[in-house]
Amino acid sequence: MYNLASMRSWLEDAATSHSPPLAQCVLFGSILNSSQPADVDVVLVSNEWYIQNILTEMRLNFVAEFRLPLHLQLFHISQVEAINKFLNRAGKIEILL
Repeated sequence: MYNLASMRSWLEDAATSHSPPLAQCVLFGSILNSSQPADVDVVLVSNEWYIQNILTEMRLNFVAEFRLPLHLQLFHISQVEAINKFLNRAGKIEILL
């Protein structure tokens, strides 16, 4: 069993601990619909285009902490239409940041 509250807190902290902090962090997928998810899906919105080092660090640290894969979908803050389309297709979402 996993602790969703701990994951939420961890993701919020990870999203805001970088400079500049991420603009948005949204949970979606099986983590919100299943008692035993296979992974954790997250949409991240950034003010920066190139943050691969941040994403890699987040994935590695999340897996070490929770033993679940972290799948990150990254958007730039200028991609408003694409973000909205993606989140509409995602179904149930939870905005963390």
